[in-house]
Amino acid sequence: MLNRSIFPRTKSLTRGCETPNSAAAAAWVSPRAVVRGLAIAWCLGFVLVIPLDFLAFKADLHEAKWLPMSARARIIIWEYTAERVLEKPWLGIGADSTPAMIVKPKNPSERPKGFVIRRTTGQHAHNLFLQSWYELGVLGVILAALAGAAVALRILLLPAAAQAYGAASFTMVAVIAAFAWGMWQVWLICAVGLLPLYLLMPSALLRPPPMARPRPRLDDAGPSVPEAVS
Repeated sequence: MLNRSIFPRTKSLTRGCETPNSAAAAAWVSPRAVVRGLAIAWCLGFVLVIPLDFLAFKADLHEAKWLPMSARARIIIWEYTAERVLEKPWLGIGADSTPAMIVKPKNPSERPKGFVIRRTTGQHAHNLFLQSWYELGVLGVILAALAGAAVALRILLLPAAAQAYGAASFTMVAVIAAFAWGMWQVWLICAVGLLPLYLLMPSALLRPPPMARPRPRLDDAGPSVPEAVS
């Protein structure tokens, strides 16, 4: 319910909702292992994204008829963007600079036969991990990886009954970030920012109330003044 109420409904997103549900089910059984796995998977996303993009393109998945056209277009964008990453790997081209760096085709070969779109970076990479490499470079990737892992590990600070929902929410954001929109879109940033509020407000109701300090009894106050003097 939460993931479909915050984000627009698309076919790819609806299919991706099954992954957060699986993470939630696993977190009910072993929350600590699942949360640590999410932190590791987040970091691995930055490590593996460029090799996987090249492998997908080399396997001709961008021409696979069984894939939706949107998926085939993404594979072309991912491969072309991954090539551009190698040009400025340390600092990238700058945050949210992809639209300004779109390379126009110099000749018809920029769109070979069978390609659903020409080879381009598009307005954004449709992948947070790849977009971080392209725009922020190695330094930005390290910061993004550490920040995401830190957020994942803090799920264990939630009440036990809320940790599965935290794991599902983090998984949902990661899946959307890996396949859908650009990382700098304001509405997406706001939607992700609302998730902690949605988690923390009901979680506060699950925490036991703080224990009130007992008021001292009169007979426990110690000896009276005359007794102390004597």
